[in-house]
Amino acid sequence: MKPSLSRLTFFVPGHLSKLEAGFLEERLGSLPGVYRIHFSEAQQACKVECDESVVSAQELANRVWEDSRQRGTSSNDTPALVVKIPRLTTNLYVGNILCSLPGVSGVVIRPDLQQILVSFHSEGNLTTTLILNELHREGITAAL
Repeated sequence: MKPSLSRLTFFVPGHLSKLEAGFLEERLGSLPGVYRIHFSEAQQACKVECDESVVSAQELANRVWEDSRQRGTSSNDTPALVVKIPRLTTNLYVGNILCSLPGVSGVVIRPDLQQILVSFHSEGNLTTTLILNELHREGITAAL
C-alpha cells in the first residue's frame, strides 16, 4: 500500500544555477521518505512529495538551510515552508499565531501570492500537521 504523501513547498533563498538546483534535489532525494522533488527557478521554490511519517518538514527545511549556507546565502534569508492561505491579507494575526509555535524562527507574509513562509529553527520538532492544526483552530483555512 502506498503511504499518504504530503506535498510540501520550500522557499529557497538565493539564486540557484541549474547545477546547484540539481545538487539540492539530489540531497533532498537521498532522504528516506522523499519520493519526488522539483525545483522551480521562477518561484524560487523546491516542491517535495514525501511521507511525513518517515521524514519531517523540519528535516527537509534543515537540509535546504544547510544547502543555502554552503552556497554562502545571507543568513537573513532562511529557507521556509510555504503555506497557502486563500484570501490572505497582510495580517499580523496569522504571523503571531505561527511565531508562537515552538520551533518557528520567523514568518514572512506574502499576500500577493496568498502565501506565508514559515522559517524553522535548525533544531526542533515542528510538523506541518501542528502548523495547519493551529491555523485551523484559529479559523484560518490553510494548505501546503
